[in-house]
Order: sequence, then C-alpha cells, then structure tokens
Amino acid sequence: MQWLYTARDLNLPDWYLAAGCIRNRLWDHLHGYAEPSGEQDIDLIYFDPDASAAQDHALSQQLSSQFKQVWEIVNQAHIHHWYRQASSQPIEPMLSSLDALGRWPETATCIGVRLMPDDRLQFAMPCGLDDLFNLIWRQNPAFSDRDIFLQRTASKHITTRWPRVCLEQKVPIVQSIQKHQVVDTCPPRPVT
Repeated sequence: MQWLYTARDLNLPDWYLAAGCIRNRLWDHLHGYAEPSGEQDIDLIYFDPDASAAQDHALSQQLSSQFKQVWEIVNQAHIHHWYRQASSQPIEPMLSSLDALGRWPETATCIGVRLMPDDRLQFAMPCGLDDLFNLIWRQNPAFSDRDIFLQRTASKHITTRWPRVCLEQKVPIVQSIQKHQVVDTCPPRPVT
C-alpha cells in the first residue's frame, strides 16, 4: 500500500501503478513464492502532455533512492516520440493512461491500479483479467510488433520464473479485448 500512497501524493494526472509491479507480485503469489522471484521494479505511469521527460527522470531517481527499489515513472503522453526512435516504427499518440495500458505488448501486463482520494482502489484493465489470473502470457492484439513481444518474452524468462505460466502463441482477435474497462472497488469500511 505504501507504493499507492506515495504515487497518490505525487499528484500526477491520470496516474496508475501498472504492468510488472502488479503482474509479478500476483504471479509470485499464485506460484506460492514467499519472496519476490526476481527484480520488483515499480512502474508508475501518468498522462500529462505538458510535463517534460526530465521530470520523469528526476522523480524516478528520487523515489528509487527513497525506497531503495527501482521506480520507473513514464509519462504516457510522450511514448509515441521515444517509441518511434527506439523501434523505427511510428505509433499513434496515446489519449490517456488507460489508452496506453490497452496498447501494451502482453494482455497480462495491461493492468493498472490507483488509490483514489477517498482511499478506494480503482483498477484499469483494458484487456480484462482472465489472462492475468489464469497465468497466460499472450500478445495483446492491439500491439502489432510480434518481434518486440517475442524479445520481451525471452528477456523476462517468463516460464523459468513462473513455470505454471502458459505461453499462448496465437494472438486473440481484437474484438475480444474489452476497451477501456475501469472498475472502482467498494468504498473503504470505517475502522471501529
């Protein structure tokens, strides 16, 4: 919960803790691991067209130092610029953090959570939760670069780290993806 409180206190627009910091913890739990199975970086995304990349770097450094754990803070409003440079492939600009989550390479990674001002958790899951909870690693049909998906699969050692994970080779049809799904949890109960 400390990560969520810290992220909320930064007051970044349209923020979520996302991707591996959620998937890895859940998959470690579903495998019965008492300790994290590997590096546990904290992925914090937000959406602000007016913020600079220097802000992301400074916040990442500050929180990594504070927590003695790697924080990666990335403004999704600028992804299309650096992605084009990194992969030589253009992508459309993101419209929001939720839009960005829905375009990430693997369906089980397309997950975000944030702590609302009233302490409710809000989950963003544009690809649903089935693959995440059923330990399925598959390419998101909204992510067209098969080579990058395969590189990520190899570099993350998915089946070595989590042997019960099923590598799905087929890409699901786009219609099966639940666009822009956001769910709020129940309000917190008063402490008695």
